[in-house]
Amino acid sequence: MNHLDYYQYQAKARGVHGLEDVRRIAQEKAYLYDRVLLPWLPADKSGRIAEIACGHGSFLCWAKGQGYTALTGIDSSPEQIELAKQIGITVCESDVNQWLAKQPAASHQAIV
Repeated sequence: MNHLDYYQYQAKARGVHGLEDVRRIAQEKAYLYDRVLLPWLPADKSGRIAEIACGHGSFLCWAKGQGYTALTGIDSSPEQIELAKQIGITVCESDVNQWLAKQPAASHQAIV
């Protein structure tokens, strides 16, 4: 089993089949995002935030719900990308290291 096979298995095993599942998981993890990540995010809700290895996008879904508008998710799994796209944000199917290497210095206010 390679990593892409694992990602496909992981989504199915966790019952993530669509947008409602992503929203449910974002809600379930909101207490973590509020306590651990929110203090590190920019106060300016238009600040650019990228999540590397975003998976199905539950963090990005939560961030969008908090009012952040410049969100990007990056993942190498086509299945995970399709789930994250349903949130209505920019999502890139890419190797994370390659994506990071292409980003200009200081182009994002937060990378999660």
